[in-house]
Amino acid sequence: MSGRHTPGPWSFREPNGRGMGYQIPETGAWFGSRTLDPETLANVRLCAASPDLLEALESCATRMECAGLMATDARFAIAKARGEK
Repeated sequence: MSGRHTPGPWSFREPNGRGMGYQIPETGAWFGSRTLDPETLANVRLCAASPDLLEALESCATRMECAGLMATDARFAIAKARGEK
């Protein structure tokens, strides 16, 4: 499965104020549970930051390679995020 993700930046919100979940409005993704526990909130924050993290990792990998360093792990993670691995 390969394809482009929804461009960032992404945000998150609790749309109904009743503690039923969080939404990343830019993608329509929902993260829900009966209670909004700290782990669910941490997962939502990580997902919302993912476009920024991918962009930063791509930049770091390019800089490493320009400096003659190996960026194998970074390139593997980038390919995984893009659905290429």
